[in-house]
Amino acid sequence: MAVLLKRWRRCIEPREREREKGQAATEYAIITAALLGGTILSWPYFVELINAMNQYYDSVYWVINAPLP
Repeated sequence: MAVLLKRWRRCIEPREREREKGQAATEYAIITAALLGGTILSWPYFVELINAMNQYYDSVYWVINAPLP
């Protein structure tokens, strides 16, 4: 009985690995699509954020290098 159980487990293991690989690929595709979709939808806000950060750092640089004590 134990020998049959070991053989049965060996037959099932490759199938389980294949399903796990398929699940990982599916999860990767979903996450990638969500990130790319989110980037495309939020692109105008992203550009505004980068411009705001640039202006902030420029003002900090100006304050640090100001000739006033």
